[in-house]
Amino acid sequence: MHRFRAWMNKERFVSNSLLTTEYATGLTEFMTLAGDQESCLTSGMMFCPCLVCNNIAFIDKGLVWSHLYRNKILPSY
Repeated sequence: MHRFRAWMNKERFVSNSLLTTEYATGLTEFMTLAGDQESCLTSGMMFCPCLVCNNIAFIDKGLVWSHLYRNKILPSY
């Protein structure tokens, strides 16, 4: 697996709903890259790759953050 994607399959939480450093760093890097895409820059929205939305829902970028925090990212993404 590519090092950039390694965070996706790691544990998300340390305790008390705090993200692990690795997951938080990976999520931040992913959202920075995804947020720099032209469609997101113009609309503020993006397809959500969380397990619930399945990369189908086109929602606000801020909501994608919370979905990936709560629901994790699709393993196949």
